[in-house]
Amino acid sequence: MATNVPFDLDAASDLTDLSIQKIWIKSKADLKEYHKEYYYVEPVTDYIVKDSSITALDSFSKIPENAVIPASSPYQGFSKTYTQSFFSGMLRITRPMWRYGLKARKLEGIVTELRNDAIRFKETVLANVFNNMASTSYQETTGRYAYTVTNSGGDGAAPKSTAHTREDGGTNWNNQITDGTTVNMDFDYDGLKAAYKTAQAIKGGIGETLDINLSHLLCKKESSVHHRAQEILNGLKRGEQPGTANRESVIENRYIITANPYFSNDAYWGMIDTSMNSDKFGLQVKEGMALVLDPQFIDYDTKEIKYSAGMDFAYGFNDVRNLVLSDGTNG
Repeated sequence: MATNVPFDLDAASDLTDLSIQKIWIKSKADLKEYHKEYYYVEPVTDYIVKDSSITALDSFSKIPENAVIPASSPYQGFSKTYTQSFFSGMLRITRPMWRYGLKARKLEGIVTELRNDAIRFKETVLANVFNNMASTSYQETTGRYAYTVTNSGGDGAAPKSTAHTREDGGTNWNNQITDGTTVNMDFDYDGLKAAYKTAQAIKGGIGETLDINLSHLLCKKESSVHHRAQEILNGLKRGEQPGTANRESVIENRYIITANPYFSNDAYWGMIDTSMNSDKFGLQVKEGMALVLDPQFIDYDTKEIKYSAGMDFAYGFNDVRNLVLSDGTNG
């Protein structure tokens, strides 16, 4: 079906056709904001927000008699800059369409579609950080204008990488799910155990133990990963070892499934320690202005009615030590 901008009588003649008794807005009334389950959302007041860090210390030891107590200094971490961007959309309606089409049919709620459009847009662009987990940059094509996203942290590495740099120059840390032999494991019982193993191997800036406790599984909603995750979780609750006919004991770990319809790949999955989600660790949304619906505007020259909505935010990450990821290519 064709549509016109501004929205006029020619674009939807059904609205003034009295032989049609029922007309409705075909859209879900209440959309879920999935990103709040795996992003840390922080309101900010500055156009540019830049963060950095310093590491822990490493000096304690047993002191021999008359020996000098050793001292150490922290290392400076990596910095990351978040710059606010304005995201907006508009609905334009001719006066006849508004008066004799929308108002007559009690469809003024079409204005709330700006909110739904904004939510769908935001969820999609934030999910694309996960969808492009192995890329340090990608082209974002959601919306009418394309733009380039820098998909790297303070160390310059992609979200999923074996080469995340350690602040003291020590061995790089890896958050690509592996059991020590197979990398990018697909999701199954062995992959689940590998995720826990991968997370525990991640060290802090001076090689200290972080004791990461993965709590949530990230996957595409109704994907093969989502279905298998439910099967495994239900088996674990019953004490049944997944994928076997025996009834050996199982691991005690339980996870919460965060299944996201905006994730695009059936095999991609990850796990996150949400207790570490903060301005220090994890995926970040720096929200300069929450979604605002502007007042109705009437153009005096044409009597065209306009509604617009807008929001400011920046997104990305500096340090994703609380997140392990896999593209699921290997069993």
